[in-house]
Amino acid sequence: MLHCNRWSLGCCSAWEPGHTFDPPSPAPIPYADKAGAPATPPRARRKARGPNANECEIFQQVRKLGVNTNRMVYEGETIALPGGSEYTPDWSDGHTRIECKGAYRLGSHGRSVTAFHAARELGGGVWILATRKTGKRGPHLRLEIWGL
Repeated sequence: MLHCNRWSLGCCSAWEPGHTFDPPSPAPIPYADKAGAPATPPRARRKARGPNANECEIFQQVRKLGVNTNRMVYEGETIALPGGSEYTPDWSDGHTRIECKGAYRLGSHGRSVTAFHAARELGGGVWILATRKTGKRGPHLRLEIWGL
């Protein structure tokens, strides 16, 4: 005997003409993934973290070159780009911005360098792109500087 969708609510005991059969659905699991196991809730913005070893070393090298780094803050400025995206330089004091790239290639490397150049074209200040390279001569640091 089929029961209508109102049967689970106790309104009728058997199928009646005009009623559709919908078995009661289980209660949804909040934030469930495809396997049905509980997943983590959506993340908020990532927590602030400190610079990695490469970013610290490049910062020290730029300081040794005579760039005034006294007021620089790690990821302290976010620049709105045309098209709605944002760019956050690794080090900034509002006038001088430093973007650090390691010898490794991550998927985000190209996107962040493209965002760096888009932000640089908006104007103002000194822009430094520091890239750690490895090659036949051994590891070395390549600096590209605009706005001096």
